[in-house]
Amino acid sequence: MAEEAWFNETTRPLLEIMTESSPLVGDDPLDHVHADGRWGRTVTTLEAALTGSFSGGFCWGVLGRAADTSPATLAFAVLTGLGSGLGVGVATLVYYACKRQRVDIEVPALLAFASFWTGLVWQPTLNLAARYMDFGWAAVVVGFVGGCVFLLCLRLGRVHVVHPDRFTLARDVTLGLAIVGQEAVFACSQGPSFDRRSHIGYDILGFVSTTRGMSVGLVGLKSGAAAAIGFLIVQTCLNVVLPAGSSWNDVY
Repeated sequence: MAEEAWFNETTRPLLEIMTESSPLVGDDPLDHVHADGRWGRTVTTLEAALTGSFSGGFCWGVLGRAADTSPATLAFAVLTGLGSGLGVGVATLVYYACKRQRVDIEVPALLAFASFWTGLVWQPTLNLAARYMDFGWAAVVVGFVGGCVFLLCLRLGRVHVVHPDRFTLARDVTLGLAIVGQEAVFACSQGPSFDRRSHIGYDILGFVSTTRGMSVGLVGLKSGAAAAIGFLIVQTCLNVVLPAGSSWNDVY
């Protein structure tokens, strides 16, 4: 009881400021503050991994395989970007509909916008990195680029929804860090892009790698799994180390 009282006393004023005009919450955002600490974060993390990471990765993989074009072309980048954006946007809408929770259209639109550009730049970045690097460094590069693009687009998208202040920035940065992990591990699904795949990360997560002879559905499942695993790895670490009220999933 004492710990719960301390949590409410110290975090409520900050959360009132952080969520005062945020588009990612409802009319009364404090109704959705996780008072149960890290367990509440874990639930939201799992939900986001399914509705965002897995769905975006699944649609990215499906459209990439169905495109039947070279991964080095602009058409491939645009199609996979559309897949990522549509997957995240539609899954977010369905998620809130299933929970019967009111949400403004700005929420899935904002996440879809950021996911589209992240998905679009991913393959060109991987193509360039794979020329000069082994799997480990290439995964780091595509993860960093993907996370930065997602964060930048999320901030740009907020301009049309709400003034992007320093409080929403802090939360967006934590989400961007999780996207870094998502995009980095997503490289495991594209094993054929690498001539040099000998790396402990690939040895562990290589089971999500796709091959050129796989069916469209299996490619989508493995691509979605790779994205969700990467997101969960980083976000779980953030859930443990970040204090209450400082992560994007403290308020939802």
